[in-house]
Amino acid sequence: MKKPQLWQIALAVCVLGFLYTGGRAAAGALRSSREDRANRELVQQVREFSGGEKYAPSGRLMKYDALYDQNQDLGGWLSIPETDLDYPVMYTPAAPEKYLRMAFDGSYAMSGSLFIGEGCAPDGSNVIVYGHNMKNGTMFGGLTAYAREEYAREHPVFRLDTLAEEREYRVIAAFYCTAGEGDFPYQYVDLGEREIFDEYLDQAGERSLWPMVFRPEFGTRLALLSTCSYQGEEGRFVVLGAQAPG
Repeated sequence: MKKPQLWQIALAVCVLGFLYTGGRAAAGALRSSREDRANRELVQQVREFSGGEKYAPSGRLMKYDALYDQNQDLGGWLSIPETDLDYPVMYTPAAPEKYLRMAFDGSYAMSGSLFIGEGCAPDGSNVIVYGHNMKNGTMFGGLTAYAREEYAREHPVFRLDTLAEEREYRVIAAFYCTAGEGDFPYQYVDLGEREIFDEYLDQAGERSLWPMVFRPEFGTRLALLSTCSYQGEEGRFVVLGAQAPG
């Protein structure tokens, strides 16, 4: 029996490598599709209860009441009008990163879930919400579009509801930063003092990729949306919003 020549071995290795890579890519696409479909089903549940009675007997907003019964880690809901960003936000103060790779139903998910960061609370003066920058555009995959001032003008608000209150935030700044321990803006979890509040806004305004839309008054509730920027191991991109009056 003739021994295979080197070129034949090389060709076989290439074919096997191609099949392996293609298989992994197909599996990844299937997983992403499955995770996105599960999140769309949650959106549908919320929409089913929108437009009727606003509050459930529990005191929670009716549209989130059934979801909370399914998972008491639910802390709120985040959406940006006229985009696909429309997701539950998880809140687990004893283990803030519990949902880093976990879906709403507790199963493993590469895209994870949006979650409130350490030291923050849904009713806090500054709520930091983390989410993965997924390459298929899910979760915070589209957030970096706010690097462009034109996009920010076209999508000027996001909604970050608690379980008991609908809240709208106006986007006022967006910038790149790092996530090292103590780096701006992640050490600012409590803005209850005027000096700290002003310092935070000063730095946000200096770093923003476009002029700050307006400077909110002391006491205004703020929210920071944070995702990876792929500009380094600790690189992050954030969007800062100030709660709209009323």
